Amino acid sequence: MTKLKVKDTLPDCFKNTNNESKHLESQERIGLCIITSQSIIRLTLHAILSCKLVHNEELAKANKRRINV
Repeated sequence: MTKLKVKDTLPDCFKNTNNESKHLESQERIGLCIITSQSIIRLTLHAILSCKLVHNEELAKANKRRINV
């Protein structure tokens, strides 16, 4: 089993590479990291809320069945 290092799991803008990053100023890199972080947070929250909605719908159906019986 291979161990993942923290820097392997981070988006490219967090990594200190010399390839593309040298064209970007440090403030631009920080801005990209913030945007990337916000996107990750937004997608995570969306996934959590979607699961919660599905769970709530299932609960509502179960409650309806219980009332109708």
